[in-house]
Amino acid sequence: MEQLLNMVNEIVKQSEYLPRPENTIARSEKLHLWHVPEEDELVRIAKDEIKEILQKNMSVVEKALHVYDDYLFILKEKQRVDVFLSDSSQFSREEFTKEISRFQQTQAKISDTMPKELRMNMFLIDCTELNKRLCDECTFLIEKILVKASEYVLTETSTGIFSMVKGVGDKFNQRSNNSTKELVEAERDFEDFKLFKRNEIIGKYNDLIDWLCFLYSNPRHRIQEDQVKTVKSAHDQILKIQGFIDQKEKTLRLDREEVITRLANKKKAFQESLDKIKIELDKFKDYTNKRLEDEYNKKITQINTELIALNEEMKDINEMEVDLDDPPTEYPDIEKFKLDVKPFEELWRMVKDSEAKK
Repeated sequence: MEQLLNMVNEIVKQSEYLPRPENTIARSEKLHLWHVPEEDELVRIAKDEIKEILQKNMSVVEKALHVYDDYLFILKEKQRVDVFLSDSSQFSREEFTKEISRFQQTQAKISDTMPKELRMNMFLIDCTELNKRLCDECTFLIEKILVKASEYVLTETSTGIFSMVKGVGDKFNQRSNNSTKELVEAERDFEDFKLFKRNEIIGKYNDLIDWLCFLYSNPRHRIQEDQVKTVKSAHDQILKIQGFIDQKEKTLRLDREEVITRLANKKKAFQESLDKIKIELDKFKDYTNKRLEDEYNKKITQINTELIALNEEMKDINEMEVDLDDPPTEYPDIEKFKLDVKPFEELWRMVKDSEAKK
């Protein structure tokens, strides 16, 4: 306002040097208009009138400043959107759709409802640049969100699915399943995969497809064909799951049959060892030759050693049976044979001591 009022003073100053119009037709001693001081009453009245007019119109201009209040938030949205896009663990299509729709609706309102110019008695405000800037900022934010969604789908999610399926296959293929515990652990992990992990992976893949549809449904963002290679890789891994399950079920079934056969052979050999010890113990009833006491004592020592080994063997067999959910087999003969060999052991030790004293 002050600048406009100062224009009156400038006009007064410049008028002092304006040539008098009559000089063009007659000579005069005064070549220019006479001097008008800035304090002149007419100048003061003109300034007051202009000030009054300006004040009335400026109040209207001040109201015009608030026309864009509902849209100026867009200029501060970048920081909030950056924070929103920084944590992919919280991503959801609902939130992405909500954000994009918000900016699309705002952009549409600006294009449809905001004027290209604001006309007032003394002023004309060109709104074209401001409208364009606000719409461009909406476009920028929408594209930013879609680019992040594209990275999340085509990089993080699809690569994660590929790694999950491949990781499961590598985990099972690296196992030997030679022992009963390894077999049982593999069976347990495999059941967990079939019942839970597979559904989790397929659920992630279905979610990936929904994300892809979300991207394709937004024409603002163009997906290049070479960008979907990771999605195809994830799809190929998903197709392998059922074949992997069928093959692994067969492998585990054969491994279990092999372990069961190995356990049966182990129990058979164990029983044969017990039968041999019984035969040896029965022979002691007929041993009477004192001159063979050294041989008898060696056999007794050997029987005791074998009983200790068989006791450990029995623990291994029972452990395998428990792992296979079978009741542990009892072998009372081991304790019985320990008791049966005791009298012979004492007898032939006494004979040995007696012979040594002679």
